[in-house]
Amino acid sequence: MNSRDADNARFEELMAHEFPEGLIPADRSRRLPDPPSAEPAAEPDAPPPPVEADDVPADNGFRSWAPPDEPDEPFVPPPRPPSRRWTAEGISGAVLVVVPVLLVLLSAAGVRLPAFVSTLGGLGFVVGVALLLHRLRKRPPVDGDGAVL
Repeated sequence: MNSRDADNARFEELMAHEFPEGLIPADRSRRLPDPPSAEPAAEPDAPPPPVEADDVPADNGFRSWAPPDEPDEPFVPPPRPPSRRWTAEGISGAVLVVVPVLLVLLSAAGVRLPAFVSTLGGLGFVVGVALLLHRLRKRPPVDGDGAVL
């Protein structure tokens, strides 16, 4: 007996212990078809149809590990928490980021801007990003990961 035969025998033993009536117990009025044998047997007029898993009623003793079906109810998410109010630091940071982007778009459209406007736009962009990052760091930690189950 090789290791594969030993594994198969152990599996059959476990299946017989866990499912003494078989994997899908047959209804009293129907039987599972016999496995084909090497010698021909006398065949009846019409063999009984094979038992499908969907044909077996749920209350016939079949052991299932699936959770029970729940009625279909529409999911209603909980109300959103109130959003935080913008502070002066947040508003000025957003403006200092958006205005230089608009200046770059104007320059791309062909509008000639003085050099000091371009310099102030670049400096404003850097300051705006720094303000927004500073504001982000001051926020209190959020409880949990935000997942709604």
